[in-house]
Amino acid sequence: MAKAKKCKLGKMYLFIEKESWLDEANIPTYAVEHGIDISDHIEDRPNEVTLTGIIYSDNKHTIAEKINGLKKYKNTGTRLTYVGRRTGTNFLIRKFSYDSEASIANGHSFSLSLQEVRIAKKYKKPKKKTAKGKSNGGRKQTNNSKSKKYHITRSGDTYWVLARKYGTTWQKLQKWNKYPPKRIPIGVKLKVR
Repeated sequence: MAKAKKCKLGKMYLFIEKESWLDEANIPTYAVEHGIDISDHIEDRPNEVTLTGIIYSDNKHTIAEKINGLKKYKNTGTRLTYVGRRTGTNFLIRKFSYDSEASIANGHSFSLSLQEVRIAKKYKKPKKKTAKGKSNGGRKQTNNSKSKKYHITRSGDTYWVLARKYGTTWQKLQKWNKYPPKRIPIGVKLKVR
């Protein structure tokens, strides 16, 4: 029998005789016509730990309390930290078994399988951005008559083109600006609202 080492699982101390770690990966492969199948990536798998040892009573807990505590960890899905020959976090108990042996005084032999898990964070729905001020309930927005808007003229601009672009009439544009319709210079500032 190997010498047992005192190790901690969650808030409980156990005497571990054997600690086996399994660290594996999935390697998906794809068939090809000739030769060895190909793979394009590796999927890391969660760590698994198998522990065998002895459950002894101590000053804080009886054997029955420790067994019930391990069952509770398993049944409630409590995430545990294991501190032994190696240390690991975020483990769940996958399998737990124990035996009462006559050769072990005041204790039970046990076997325990732990599996590493990654818990997803709770999804928080983003808050909707609300517009400040009053809504016009789908009505067309009208331009504020006090705000003035200007346009710098380019080649091809006419009062008629600018009136369509800025939602007014060509007569108003001609009235607001000093240039005749056929002689609007390029690069000047015209009032369009």
